[in-house]
Amino acid sequence: MTAPSATKIDLLLLGLLLDRPMHGYELYQQIQAEGIDAWFAVSMAGVYYSLGKLRDQGLVVESRQRGQRSARKSIYRLTEEGRAAFFAAMEAQAASQDIAHLDYDVVIYLLNKLPLRRAISLLEQHQAFLAERAQAVHADLEAERIRGGSPLKTAVLDHKRRYLEMERGW
Repeated sequence: MTAPSATKIDLLLLGLLLDRPMHGYELYQQIQAEGIDAWFAVSMAGVYYSLGKLRDQGLVVESRQRGQRSARKSIYRLTEEGRAAFFAAMEAQAASQDIAHLDYDVVIYLLNKLPLRRAISLLEQHQAFLAERAQAVHADLEAERIRGGSPLKTAVLDHKRRYLEMERGW
């Protein structure tokens, strides 16, 4: 896998597998436990789809292991190629000069197609949603700081908070 072909979920899973081998559900549980799913759209189906793709590309190997209730679990382990692909993709993403596109901009562009009162009402609803999200992210950020949590998780939450504040200010 070359760095540009790695999706963001591929990058996330490769990065998580750097720490230790895991099964798919365990990866998804870690994503939820770390709160990654609050700022990165990922589903369990997406995790398994990406793991299958990474396995087919030789970036992870899958081994079957008997679980506690005699069900067999697939454990995924990073290969050396997977480790190299992670670092290449990480470098490419970190150095990316891609322009961020905001999906809501399409709504803003087409607002004039709605009756004025409806457009204003919808903007007010969106403003209330942004305020609620900003408050929740701020609470998560403060809790993470008090807990003395990961500086990187704190940075992500702070980035999300600042984005929401910028969007609300607009």
